[in-house]
Amino acid sequence: MGVLLVLVDHADRVVSRDALLAEVWPDTLPTDDVVTQAVTQLRKAFDEDRGNPRYIETIAKNGYRLLAKVEWLSPESTPAHDAEPAVDVELIGAGNGTETARIDEHVDPVPLPVQARPRGTWHSILGVIAAVVVLVAGLVWWSMARQSTAASAATPPLDPAKIAGAARPYRLITSMPGFELAPTLSPDAALVAYVAVPEGQRGTAILVQTTDQTPPRQLTRPSGLAEDSAPSWSPDGRSIAFLRVEPGVSCEVLMIAANGGAERDIGACDPRSPPTFEWTPTAAA
Repeated sequence: MGVLLVLVDHADRVVSRDALLAEVWPDTLPTDDVVTQAVTQLRKAFDEDRGNPRYIETIAKNGYRLLAKVEWLSPESTPAHDAEPAVDVELIGAGNGTETARIDEHVDPVPLPVQARPRGTWHSILGVIAAVVVLVAGLVWWSMARQSTAASAATPPLDPAKIAGAARPYRLITSMPGFELAPTLSPDAALVAYVAVPEGQRGTAILVQTTDQTPPRQLTRPSGLAEDSAPSWSPDGRSIAFLRVEPGVSCEVLMIAANGGAERDIGACDPRSPPTFEWTPTAAA
């Protein structure tokens, strides 16, 4: 929603990725991938193809530009009580689609862009309609909160260098889409192992990276419905023990070198009640 609002504020102009990062994520240090993911979700919500954009155009090596015409509509009448007035916002597609939403007591369904190609099942159509309704309603709410006075009003972008140098009580290590669980530091605190779902896979795996914001390295690769969890560093920091559980089928305690390689089976466990474990001080067990 923040990315869409910045594109609306800069309608008909190219907005760089750095400007989007500074405007939408001012207090974090995310990777460029978060911008790509946000634009992808917007395109899904507007049901458009990247190769034939009607709302958001990708400008190679520069950024993104909103193609849709943006019009802010004033309320038709002022309510008699002190409640906030309703606001109409209209996005007119560069092709043949129109999305309109009004924040009052309900949000009217948003019509899908008319296209000649097959639209899929009714479930997918209803899902797209619901996503667009939520997206446009959120845009109106966000705009009212910011108290925008005109579509052309733009807030000066924040300086990414100042953001990077700002003092914070924490340090961001990962910024992958999705979730990361069970982080554990190596004995020398130079590496962190954690659980996440790698792109293109169904189950969780063990990932390792430095405590700086660097790309992670996938350490384990479970197959089928199996999932890896509970990474535990050896006292010397050379190995990581973990659990591999296939629900209702199997449970194993495995070990792998911290720099990758072949996995070693330590022993079996009960898949109905996966155990907790830790290394002995001598790393013998």
